[in-house]
Amino acid sequence: MNRFVLLCHHTAKDQFHWDFLFEGPNACKTFSVTQKLAEKAQRTGTLECTVTPLTDHRLAYLDYEGPVSDNRGFVERLDFGTCQTIGKTIHYQGQLCSGTINLRDDFSVMKFFMTQAVNDG
Repeated sequence: MNRFVLLCHHTAKDQFHWDFLFEGPNACKTFSVTQKLAEKAQRTGTLECTVTPLTDHRLAYLDYEGPVSDNRGFVERLDFGTCQTIGKTIHYQGQLCSGTINLRDDFSVMKFFMTQAVNDG
């Protein structure tokens, strides 16, 4: 099993988004969830949405909390756990949340479920 982490990336005053990072052999496949969708997930405990793929992130971010280079805010670790890719689906299980990301050629769809409240920091 590989590792996954959910980071809250604070970019400006009262602005943030969630980054989901999934461990690969040399880097983390990374997806972003907007602040609006993250707030909806916090209210309802569930979310199904299209996620934005980002460029792969360094493996160091699996264990990192703190400032992001070039004055791009800071990241706070909200959850962590394990993940497994089966075909074109990433399955993840953390301490506070679990779900899947179905990878498609033109977009990816995330299903997210919370078992406990996730704070945005």
